Amino acid sequence: MSENDGDRIQLQDSFFHAPVASAWLAPDGAMLQVNMALCRLLGYSEQALLALRMEDITHSGDQRTAMEEVKQLLSGEIHSSDGERCLVHSDGSEVVVWLSVSLARDISGAPRHFIAHFQQPTAFSPELSSGRDLLDSLMATSPDHIYFKDLESRFVQVNHAKAWRHGLTHPDEAIGKTVADFFDQKHARKALMQERELMTTGRPMLDREERLTWLDGHISWASSTKVARRDGQGRIIGLIGISRDITERKLIEQKLRYNEQRYRSLVEATSSIVWITPASGEFESAQPGWSAFTGEPYEKICGWGWLDTLHPDDREETVRAWSQALERSTVYQVEHRVLRHDGVYRSMSARAIPIVAEDGAIVEWVGIQTDITDRKNAEMEKARLNEELMDLSRRAGMSEVATSVLHNVGNVLNSVNISCSVISEKVRRSRIDSVAKIAALLQEREGDLAAFLNDDPQGQRLPHFMATLALRLADEQKDVLEEVELLDRNIDHISQIVSLQQSYGNVGGVEETVSIKDLVEDALRMNTIAMSRHQIEVRREYEKIPGIQTEKHKVLQILVNLIRNAKHALTDGDNSCPRTLTLRIAPTSQQPGVLVSVIDNGIGIAAQDLTRVFAHGFTTRPEGHGFGLHSGAVTASQLGGTLTAHSDGPGNGAVFTLELPAQPPADPAR
Repeated sequence: MSENDGDRIQLQDSFFHAPVASAWLAPDGAMLQVNMALCRLLGYSEQALLALRMEDITHSGDQRTAMEEVKQLLSGEIHSSDGERCLVHSDGSEVVVWLSVSLARDISGAPRHFIAHFQQPTAFSPELSSGRDLLDSLMATSPDHIYFKDLESRFVQVNHAKAWRHGLTHPDEAIGKTVADFFDQKHARKALMQERELMTTGRPMLDREERLTWLDGHISWASSTKVARRDGQGRIIGLIGISRDITERKLIEQKLRYNEQRYRSLVEATSSIVWITPASGEFESAQPGWSAFTGEPYEKICGWGWLDTLHPDDREETVRAWSQALERSTVYQVEHRVLRHDGVYRSMSARAIPIVAEDGAIVEWVGIQTDITDRKNAEMEKARLNEELMDLSRRAGMSEVATSVLHNVGNVLNSVNISCSVISEKVRRSRIDSVAKIAALLQEREGDLAAFLNDDPQGQRLPHFMATLALRLADEQKDVLEEVELLDRNIDHISQIVSLQQSYGNVGGVEETVSIKDLVEDALRMNTIAMSRHQIEVRREYEKIPGIQTEKHKVLQILVNLIRNAKHALTDGDNSCPRTLTLRIAPTSQQPGVLVSVIDNGIGIAAQDLTRVFAHGFTTRPEGHGFGLHSGAVTASQLGGTLTAHSDGPGNGAVFTLELPAQPPADPAR
């Protein structure tokens, strides 16, 4: 048996016979080692106690608390726990003890086992009266790292916590080693120099925070206290050290510093006003942002003085909102006007949140004021324009038709512009100036024209050049004429669209007998350009239907919108499939009337959206406004009919059906 093995057995024997009841517990609560004092305290044999778990000897009333403390120890939230606990004796009786628990971790920081000590509050063992027993108890139970060194800075004794932190299985394994055996050379040299100075001068090193670089490269932090160790004659024979791992605290401090720097950078960079108050809600410190915006010094805005910078009409609501937030510890949010330093009131959005401590008490409030004047003005202008637009739409009743007309006119105008550009370019590049040059040349040689054409090389080439020029000018004339004809057709098409719009624009509120087929064709004509450009095939399935009595401009508005929506459904989908739009006219089955169906094989409608497509403001298109279908449904109802939708789901197209009676209802308002 080696000397270390003998020391290890001796230490284990000391633990087993120690006067303080102790145990080592696995992270899951299983008993790893127990001593005789704990066996006597609970009335179990060593073998019987090792077969139990900590929860088996803990009273049911204390188990929840014990489990919470175990979670906190494992997570690193706390480093040790102390408190009164009720244990269960082998005979079923209750044993009240003072329980101290700490967690031993390996060199990587992973949990190894718990160290638990059980002490009856009213019965301290007299065996602890000797200094050696007290020291042994301290070395065995302290979660801090305790160590003794000789004059060469070699360890002569370390406690269990120190040994486990260095990855040792037993404290005796540290004897004879130095910091160089555990840390990198830079830290080791610095530590040895400090210890040599301490043992030379006797000056202690108290609560010094150290950055430790381990041999494997990982970093940790410790708070260390080192004092000189002296013999009976007062001579320094080494040192005594106590250190505590503060890595978690340092990481938190670093994070807090980073967050503070980021917060300050944000405050400096933002154009908003950032302010902070204590729990009372009053300004008790300078508010640079508020003072810079209002031009008021801290002396005028301190306490509740900041209210004086608000518009008089907004102060009461602000006080109510702020007082309510303070009373209920809820988010403060309000809009009010603040007087800027130039004497102009600006609309501001104020928001503040409470910073709450662990006990639930409010520490402070952090608030921000954002200038929303431009946004408010834009919203008011938008509301005004929307109101005007809706009023015009209500009076004209043709907003959807007008949109289609303008869209189609715009498309035709694009073609007109292209034709004009082509004609202009062809005229600019025309060789017509060559004719003038030939005429000038011939006029110049008018006296000897025959000789020039027969003998002069330039004159000999002239007939061939003129023939070639004639062909080119003929081609140019043909191209220009084609563009002129196209331009004429486009201008004529614009005139037809505008005339069609005018024919419907002056009949609002008039009921007349109309041909539903003609209305469908007119609506289709207003979308012809879009259909052609996107290569959409239009199919007509018309049954012969007699004329119906209705307001034709309102029906046209519905049909134009349905056809345009179908076009979008076709162009937004899979371009590889043929695009087909089917227009169907059929009689109603119940009462005299007509059914007009607009059918597409486009993107389809999801089941959950079928019930919402006619809701005001609902749209699935990013640029849509959600008004057309809603307006169409309302108009159909006013005409005594209905507008319905059907789809078998995304990718399966959709069917929109307009049903109209042959005669208008008695009360159109319904």
